[in-house]
Amino acid sequence: MGNGEWAMVNGQWRMGNGEWAMANGEWPMANGQWRMGNGEWAMANGQWRMANGEWAMANGQWRMGNGEWPMANGQWRMGNGEWRMANGEWAMANGQWRMANGEWAMVNGQW
Repeated sequence: MGNGEWAMVNGQWRMGNGEWAMANGEWPMANGQWRMGNGEWAMANGQWRMANGEWAMANGQWRMGNGEWPMANGQWRMGNGEWRMANGEWAMANGQWRMANGEWAMVNGQW
């Protein structure tokens, strides 16, 4: 993540230009599928819906319309370019996600 680029087996995630480009438009994960082609990210524990500006999960609601995503375990605020959670922080302004408690592993690669 130091170079601002996430490499996967079947494509590239490009963070520098604010876009994540994949070869097939899908991010496979251990717990489900993130689908970008149809504007919807489906996971095993809920649905992230981008088309209507609202991402719904089993444990809370992520609302994009008002610039704030309330969750059961914290707040993700989009207005200032950062997503804050109770157990860490995801900073998007510099094109990287930083977490305080470790790293995110995927089936096909490493974050």
